[in-house]
Amino acid sequence: MYSKLFVLSLFQFAFVQFGECAELFAVNNSKYPEIDRLLYYGKKDDKAKAYNLTMELNNKQPNDPDVLYRLAKACHCLYDIKRRENDKEASEKYILQGIEYAKKAMELAPNNSNTQKWYGICVGANGQFQSLKEKIKCGVVFRDQMNKAIQMAPKDFTLYSLKGRYQYEISKLSFFERKIAVLIVSDLDEPTAEDAIANCLKAEELAPAPWKENQLLIAKCYIEAGEYAKAVQWLDKAKAIPVVSYEDENSQKEINELLSEWKSYRE
Repeated sequence: MYSKLFVLSLFQFAFVQFGECAELFAVNNSKYPEIDRLLYYGKKDDKAKAYNLTMELNNKQPNDPDVLYRLAKACHCLYDIKRRENDKEASEKYILQGIEYAKKAMELAPNNSNTQKWYGICVGANGQFQSLKEKIKCGVVFRDQMNKAIQMAPKDFTLYSLKGRYQYEISKLSFFERKIAVLIVSDLDEPTAEDAIANCLKAEELAPAPWKENQLLIAKCYIEAGEYAKAVQWLDKAKAIPVVSYEDENSQKEINELLSEWKSYRE
C-alpha cells in the first residue's frame, strides 16, 4: 500500500510539462524558433511535428547539444501525451529516448543549463516505470540536476518552478513514507510546502509574463500549507491566463476541478 502512495506523491513532479507561450519563453529569439514554437505552445498534434522536425535536424547535426536537448524535450512531450492516453508502452519508449538524447547533450555541453535540466526531467519521468527503490533514485537525480542547472542559470524561472514542484511533492509524503525513502536515499531532503511556495514565487517574479502552470502549482502548494483562501486567489489568477498550448489545456482542467472543490474559501 505504501509503495503506491509513495510513487503517486514523490514522482508526480516528473510528469511536469510546461504550459508555455512565445511571449513568456522568447521563442522568436531562439536558435530554432519553428521547433520551439511547436514545443512551447503547440497543441497536441504539434508535439509530434516538433519531434519529427527535431529528429530531421538531429540527423543533419548529430552532435549539436542545442538540438539534442530539444529532442529530449520533444520526447518528453510525447511521453506525456501517451501517458495521459494510458499507452504505457509508447510512453516508456519516448522517455527512454529522451534520456538518451539528454544524456548525450549533457556530455557534449555539461555547462549548458538546458542539457542539465532536460536530463533531470527525463530521468525523473522514467521513475514511474521502475521499482520503488529506482523511483526514489530517479527523484534524487531530478533534484540534483535542477540544483546544478540553477547554479548555471540563476535567472531561468522554469528551474525554480521545477524545484518548487519537487519540494511540493516531497512535502506531501507521510512520516512513514519519508522513513522508507531515507532508508534508500540517506541525503533525502525534507522541504516544506512553504519552501515550495518560495521557489514558485521566485519563478513568478522572474517570469516575463504570466505562467498558468506555475500559478496552478502555487495554488496547490497553498492548499498543502492549509492556506485555502490564498490558494483560491491563485487559482482564479491562473484560470484567467489564456489557454495557448496542450499543456495549458491540461492545467485548465485541473484548475477548474480545484476551484470547484475549494471555491467556498474564496474571500
